Amino acid sequence: MDSGSYFKNFKLSFWHYQLGGWFFFITTEILREYQFWFQSNNNKAYLTITWLIMFLMTLLIRYVYRYLFNLRKHPFFYLVLIAFISIICSFIWHELRFLYRPFFLVQESTGSQVSMLYRVTLSAWVPFSWSILYFGIKYWKDLEEEKERAKATLLLATKAQLQMLRYQINPHFLFNSLNSIKALTYENPEQAGVMLTEFAEFLRTTLCYDDKVFVPVKEEIEIIQKYLKIEKIRYEERLSYSILYDNTILENEILCFISQPLVENAIKHGLTNNPDGIKLVINFSKIDKNICVEVANTGKLMNADHSTGKGLKNVIERLESAYSNNYTLTISEEDSFVKVRILLPEKT
Repeated sequence: MDSGSYFKNFKLSFWHYQLGGWFFFITTEILREYQFWFQSNNNKAYLTITWLIMFLMTLLIRYVYRYLFNLRKHPFFYLVLIAFISIICSFIWHELRFLYRPFFLVQESTGSQVSMLYRVTLSAWVPFSWSILYFGIKYWKDLEEEKERAKATLLLATKAQLQMLRYQINPHFLFNSLNSIKALTYENPEQAGVMLTEFAEFLRTTLCYDDKVFVPVKEEIEIIQKYLKIEKIRYEERLSYSILYDNTILENEILCFISQPLVENAIKHGLTNNPDGIKLVINFSKIDKNICVEVANTGKLMNADHSTGKGLKNVIERLESAYSNNYTLTISEEDSFVKVRILLPEKT
């Protein structure tokens, strides 16, 4: 794994926060107790053990907090709990210091019971701050993980919806193709064999993209080319087509199979208007920062009564799922051509 991938996938864990936080705390304490720290090696050993005890105590209360955190109680409950545990930890901390301090010949004034209570309460800020940071960081990380899970769930749902909508295309196409092959079997067995081969090749291609949502423009063009080979055999001279594309966008990704239903609709409605034959022009280009997919056929716009519009509806639903509102789809009639144009955000 290279350094770029490492830092991209790097995530802070409990130990990163634990070691980093204690390093910062001990550094500031050494600076604060500068004279005491450098006075003797006994003082250094004494302070080191003192900090080590609190370090180990925070590791113990971590497991208590982990259990309590999962209870999902009111914040006030945790605040009271943290204050109580912090006082207990500070008291144990001070009592242990009294036990081992004589071995290091460290002189500190213990004071009265009142001053002892004061010292315990004052020292409680260390476990209290640690506890607040623990709950805060844990809550923040859980929130981030929840967002990631929600995002992953949404992506899976979107992908499932896109695949479901894409599969709605296949039955209609399969029905028409098989009917054409059946008809050619009696009229022209040789052409029926060619069409069956192209049909099988197209199905094999679609299976390769079964789990893909987005594909490069060049692969979308290959899909359309295979599809048009079948339609060309089916309609022969009644269908002529050309596919145009901008070389600079061939690696850009667009929604898989987004142009196939547009081409299918263009052929279907174009031949309805012009039974003698149509010309089809498919163009993949770049307009500003958008990828433009345009399918144009000779003819005129049909009234809504002449078509159920299922193919176009399918396209719109897939675009909504994949791009939300970040796309445009227009239908126009220009220069004896009916044009369907889709503008998609550039995606590499």
